[in-house]
Amino acid sequence: MDVLSEVLSICRAEGGVSARFALAAPWGLRSDGVSGALIRMARGAPYWMHVQGTQPVLVNPGDLVMVPLGAPHSIVSALGAPEETFSRLIAQHAVGPRYETPLVFSHGGGGELTDMFSAHVWFAHYCRHTVFRILPPYIHIREQDLSIITCLATTMQLLIIETLDRRAGWRLSASRMGELLLVNILRDHL
Repeated sequence: MDVLSEVLSICRAEGGVSARFALAAPWGLRSDGVSGALIRMARGAPYWMHVQGTQPVLVNPGDLVMVPLGAPHSIVSALGAPEETFSRLIAQHAVGPRYETPLVFSHGGGGELTDMFSAHVWFAHYCRHTVFRILPPYIHIREQDLSIITCLATTMQLLIIETLDRRAGWRLSASRMGELLLVNILRDHL
């Protein structure tokens, strides 16, 4: 019996949108929390992530991070770096409705670059209030520990491309890719 498939078969994504941030050290971003799951992968320089109620963790290039319930958190180039709020940068750089338009921006001081890919995916009520509630505040899967990292990195990049290009059917495509990422992240986490 494939219990994970049975549980997640009703965890449908209701939508998804992506973002790409070019972050040049020193930089720091703070989120007061969002509705939905956040999935991030970066290339370039490592960064620190601090989810409210946990200890800061170093995230290396190629690692995959998921914040299942969108908990308040910060990401910084170095511990102690000044933090800017995501909400201010979103207001400054958004070119359409917040949850329907991909976000692309550059931020920081001009030093070492972290190229951040982020997906914000909304899952069905059942999934958020049952499955996600039993997960830790964040899931961090290191690149070397992820059995199918190349496939997931490709899926993440396709999700970014789909939402940036906004071709016909992009919303459904982004939702399904969000579900695929969820299944594989939870499989490796569990």
